[in-house]
Amino acid sequence: MFLDLHVHSNRAKGSNLDPYEIVARAKNTILDGVVFTDEGYSENDIKLRDYGRELGLIVLFGKEVRTDKGHMLIYLPDPVRLNELSGDEFKINEVIKIVRSMGGAIVAAHPYKKDIDKPLGDGLFSVEGLTAIETESGFSDNTANMLAYEAASRLGLPMVGGSATKDDFENLGVYATLFAGKVGDEQGLVDKLLNSRYYPVTIK
Repeated sequence: MFLDLHVHSNRAKGSNLDPYEIVARAKNTILDGVVFTDEGYSENDIKLRDYGRELGLIVLFGKEVRTDKGHMLIYLPDPVRLNELSGDEFKINEVIKIVRSMGGAIVAAHPYKKDIDKPLGDGLFSVEGLTAIETESGFSDNTANMLAYEAASRLGLPMVGGSATKDDFENLGVYATLFAGKVGDEQGLVDKLLNSRYYPVTIK
């Protein structure tokens, strides 16, 4: 099952993409589902999930947060609880502790992308408690993705892929994560991230 674990719509700062159009376009790619990593979760997202179901596409919800050491992708069994993680910036150790206490998974997003605030980079080697590392990111260049791959390999951490779709649809359906078996909801996604094998993929 191919899932894009990192997608932004106009509910995120800096994006003007309509979430329904994202889902419609994703249907015409190799993707089986997308995970929106916007500002949080609302009741309106239920309609978006239903729209995806009509098209035969899984629609799930996570969140990207800024920390003092890079950006983190957060996935919780109950997406409503994403709203408890409010704020402009977190201490990385604190957010890892919070997410773990909620039974969630936390992924280092594009850790070697230099032109963001406080990129994590080799700080990966001093951070404990990460679930996985995003090593195939549509937001990073090949060098940054390769460095992330090497770090994940040395740390023995799983790797994921995501398009980081935000400004356009160029990378949607190109960067993804391949899971064995089906993922039907956020609980299933978290279970897979914490307990299963999965692989980042780039489809060009």
